[in-house]
Formats: sequence, C-alpha cells, structure tokens
Amino acid sequence: MGQRLVIHMLNDSGKEVANAYYHWSAYTSSAIYELKGIADALQLIQDGNIEKWIVTESICKYYHTDINDLNDVELATVLLYATGAGIRNIKESIGVLLDNEEKRLRIPIISAIDRNEGLIDLTEEGIKDSNDWSEGDAYVHLRSGLVDFNVYAAISEWYEEWYVEQEIETLDDSIDLYRFELKDIDKISNIIEKLPMKDSTGTIIDTIA
Repeated sequence: MGQRLVIHMLNDSGKEVANAYYHWSAYTSSAIYELKGIADALQLIQDGNIEKWIVTESICKYYHTDINDLNDVELATVLLYATGAGIRNIKESIGVLLDNEEKRLRIPIISAIDRNEGLIDLTEEGIKDSNDWSEGDAYVHLRSGLVDFNVYAAISEWYEEWYVEQEIETLDDSIDLYRFELKDIDKISNIIEKLPMKDSTGTIIDTIA
C-alpha cells in the first residue's frame, strides 16, 4: 500500500546522483510540498543566507565547508534533507560521500526517520530500488533548478466524459505544469489548486488527491 513518490536529483549530464522515497507523497499537493522544501533551501543557498537554514549552518560550523563548493551528490543530499528525509543506508552512503577532492565528510550524516518522512539513497543499487517502487516522480535538475513533474491524475476515457460536461478553464500558454523552475514553485502550487484545467492541446490535467 501507499502512494509512493520518488524525487530524483539529476546532474548536468542527466545522471541521477541521489533520490528520496516518500511512502505517502505521490499526491499532487504532497509532492509539491516536498519540492517546496527543496526550493526554499536552494534559494537560501543562492542568496547566501546560509545561516538561516539549520542543516547548512551545521555544515559551515562543524564541517568547515562552503555550501557553494559541494559536489552534485553532496548538494543533492543537503537539499533532500530540507524535505525532512534522511539517509537510508548509512554505511554504504558514507563511501559515496567520501568521494570528493578532500576525501572527507563535508556534510552531516542524517539518518532516515521513516519511509513517510523520506528515505535518501546515494548508491546505484539503492537508487534503483527506490525507482522500482515509484508511483509518482519529480525530477530536479540540480544546477539549473528545473523540475520535470508528472504527479497528476491519469484521466480515463470513461472519466473524461464527465470532465467534458464541466466548464473547465484552459491554462495560459506560458504555463507548463510538467516542467517549471523551482523558484516558481509557489505560482505552480496556486495554479494546481485550481485544477482541473486543460492545457493548450486540450488535454485535461487534474490532481491526484
């Protein structure tokens, strides 16, 4: 059982360097909520307001690390921490996190609370295992801040007839609910509250609730 969400963290080459599994978050609003945590953390980092974020603060104080110097795996892990997720397989993950220029831990190790709060995987085996269980996916492009998001309801042919009878608004052509920037997460969240709506092709988009 569950409604299983996986957030995939991708580097510039499109490789998945980390992911997090959330057992009950593959509902549209829940998935957006998790992304909001990542968006807020990334904005604080980009603005240089690292002292406002406790995880990043601990990095600076205890690991003597500049957040902007983190590699892709480290940055992905820190951003996933902001959702409340923690690392699932500590022993295996430490090996991955030690693979940096200084060959030392540059971010704190935060253990997972449970599968509802989020399980972070950094190893290839762990990443694949989470992906195999996924029922809804959000792909975060680490360095660009783009998100590919598909946690929407699949409208069956039978159900579509019901939608046709409703007065459904059409999305503005400038809005893409399937690909957006993390900095626009609040705007996307507000639009999602108004679903169902049609996109420019006439396809009906609705939430999983």
